[in-house]
Amino acid sequence: MFAGPRGRRLLLELASALSPEVARQCFYAARLLHPSGTPSRLAFEAGSNAPPHVTPEQVASAVAEVDLSQITADAAWTALVAAVDAAAYWQPPGGEDALAAAPELAGVLGGLAQAVCDTRALPEGDHKGSTMVIWPRDDDPTPWPVPAAAATILQEWSARARQHEAIAARTWPTDPAHGVSSDWWSTPPHGLVVSTPNDPARGPWGLACVEDGFGEEVARVAPVTVSPSARVHAISTAEDWVALCRLAPLEVTASKRSDWFHTTGRGDVRWVIPDWAAVAEEYDAVQLTLTGYLDLAGRALEVYPGVGSVIAGWNPGETYHFGAVSIGAEPPVVWRLDDESRHWKPAAVTSPPRGAPHRVEHTAAIGLIPAPIHAPP
Repeated sequence: MFAGPRGRRLLLELASALSPEVARQCFYAARLLHPSGTPSRLAFEAGSNAPPHVTPEQVASAVAEVDLSQITADAAWTALVAAVDAAAYWQPPGGEDALAAAPELAGVLGGLAQAVCDTRALPEGDHKGSTMVIWPRDDDPTPWPVPAAAATILQEWSARARQHEAIAARTWPTDPAHGVSSDWWSTPPHGLVVSTPNDPARGPWGLACVEDGFGEEVARVAPVTVSPSARVHAISTAEDWVALCRLAPLEVTASKRSDWFHTTGRGDVRWVIPDWAAVAEEYDAVQLTLTGYLDLAGRALEVYPGVGSVIAGWNPGETYHFGAVSIGAEPPVVWRLDDESRHWKPAAVTSPPRGAPHRVEHTAAIGLIPAPIHAPP
């Protein structure tokens, strides 16, 4: 459950929260592992001319001393939120992520992972009883999602995707280190109904667990009802994601080559994502479970030999709906981030949302090179 970059980062965040000494050691060790070769943070102890040199071995020793009986649901949730917030799939892993991936920490983080599982400290969630979060922004005229528009949104996205990738294939450098950043995410297109689990203790996951967020402190939340007959494809294992890619491979090598090279280190493969318009013919929704997120997000997943894919831009527990879904008829509820507790809390009921502005998660399209990818003979 914690094999991927986000899972390892969650464990490191949790260990730091449980032990001030681990937090201190991580602070300095991560600085030395920053990929640019320069400090990711400037930190000097009083009376010294330079920060201490802390190695991954020293961090591992500190983590080994953490009192695992201190693990709580609140601490695990806070670590999850921090791990999600730190995701960045257009650049090399930062110092903290590099530290979490260091082989010297594998054993102690594995023990911490087992303790988290044993205590059931992390929440469970599915697409049932879920909610949709809309982030108000004055500069965004996009209306509240309309479930009936999903087919049109998907078809238009698919057409733009092919055009975008074809242009990139003709005009962009083929060196994966070229540094041209484009559409690094692999989610279905913007404009669909997107829901996340609603935790009774912490509210909708979509408020706190947000990759690449803008730091908003106000949002609107509405309930989402999924038909009992909905065909929902849950992504919990690499095979679940690979199955979607093989069902309808959409090549994105030219447009994602640089971003995914930097985040995975792989510059020797062709890249694909699922063609969501084709996927929608087989499924009514696709959900990335928390287990799938922690294990898979940000990793290079093999689809075929020499062909890979990356789950990027998804939030944990997030479900994209293509059909068999409806939004609650009642007006959405406003939620605010409390200044003191830094927890989200419901504030008030607003007027009906039709036509109201909201945040754009991702905007551009993702695409396909004319030469399709098929299963090897």
